[in-house]
Amino acid sequence: MRRSFVTVGFAVLVGASIVQAQSQQQAQAAPPAQQQAAAAPAPQTPPADPLRFTTDDAAIIVQVAPGKGADFESGYNAIITSLNASATPELKALGASMKIFKVSAPIPPEQPSLYIVLVTGASKVLSYNYGKIIYYSGKEPGTEYAGIFPKQEDATAVYTKIKDAIVPNGINPWPLAKIGG
Repeated sequence: MRRSFVTVGFAVLVGASIVQAQSQQQAQAAPPAQQQAAAAPAPQTPPADPLRFTTDDAAIIVQVAPGKGADFESGYNAIITSLNASATPELKALGASMKIFKVSAPIPPEQPSLYIVLVTGASKVLSYNYGKIIYYSGKEPGTEYAGIFPKQEDATAVYTKIKDAIVPNGINPWPLAKIGG
């Protein structure tokens, strides 16, 4: 009974994640050519970072390609280890705010594995985007390397390991609101 409840629960969670990702993709679709030509070019503001939370807690659902779980896990462990060892209080707090779980319900071998990055006491300043954490650690993209690893080559190795493990559109952030006492 419990196993079927867990299986159904995660199926609903994955379905909701897929629907959210599809909705985001549709919302980002370009307007028809006639509207683009008629509209005057407006200054472009960068889209909001969905992995920079305004809530205290969040869950990030990550879908990892079959056979890539060990790469994802070692990459994220390297990030958290580096954050926890940082001399910068904001980075140390970022590392302490993340706990990573793997969904242990049976999943068919051809399906992505599910991981949950549970964020408690979320940073309101830094993003939970793994690329921004690895390379910029609080600086704006486009600046010189200021990442959490001593060498940029190490950062690139960890980034590539995680990027190659995650399926396309496989990161689904869920800001959480506490209810009750």
